[in-house]
Amino acid sequence: EREGIKEVLRLVREGEVDGVWVLHQDRLCRPENLRDLAEIYDTLVDSDTALVTPTNVYNLKEDNDVLTFDFQGMVAKFGRRNLLRNMNRGKIATAKEGRNAGGAAPEGYIVDPKTDKYVFDPDRAEYARQSWDLVYNHDYTLRDLVKEYEKRGIRSRTGKKWSLTHFHDMFYNEEYLGKYIYGRTKSTKDRRTGEWKKIKVPQKDWIIVENAHEPLVSKEVFFGVQEKLRWRRK
Repeated sequence: EREGIKEVLRLVREGEVDGVWVLHQDRLCRPENLRDLAEIYDTLVDSDTALVTPTNVYNLKEDNDVLTFDFQGMVAKFGRRNLLRNMNRGKIATAKEGRNAGGAAPEGYIVDPKTDKYVFDPDRAEYARQSWDLVYNHDYTLRDLVKEYEKRGIRSRTGKKWSLTHFHDMFYNEEYLGKYIYGRTKSTKDRRTGEWKKIKVPQKDWIIVENAHEPLVSKEVFFGVQEKLRWRRK
């Protein structure tokens, strides 16, 4: 779905170029995406267009060039897998230290650039505290909260209106108790559509670090709010 490569292939098919230059072979497409790679290969061959890199000029009608092209593609794929594996190891090591290994901090927190840990957001932590207080001490429902924040013109950190889902996720997020939690979701590619999507990961596979940062609410308030929400659903 990369618009840039689509435009390049259109120009190639129309005979507008003599060669396609890339810094690295794997910049054409992901090495594991064989369908896209085959389309690019066929388009270059059919139009007698060369593939140019800083070290080689490939004529994909020549067997030796095709062999070199395929070999370097395998090397690129191997290198990418090693890179991703090492990056993942680094994220896991960071998460086990209670430091942010990726993603946004919960509403009311920000990531301290010096420590990579969550600290209170000086501009928004009070909004989060008020949310807990309004439910726990003033018997607000989630719908009441949405209406209250809309009336007061308070938006989320991304500028969106607060929603029922937004508040529900907040009230069940144990990071507000000072825990750092990593790995609740992961990205996976749909083999049928080729699209990437997020899926939930079983809780037993999460990385959970206790006392990673200062809690925004007490356990009494945290679980008390959940009890009130459960009671209202009955």
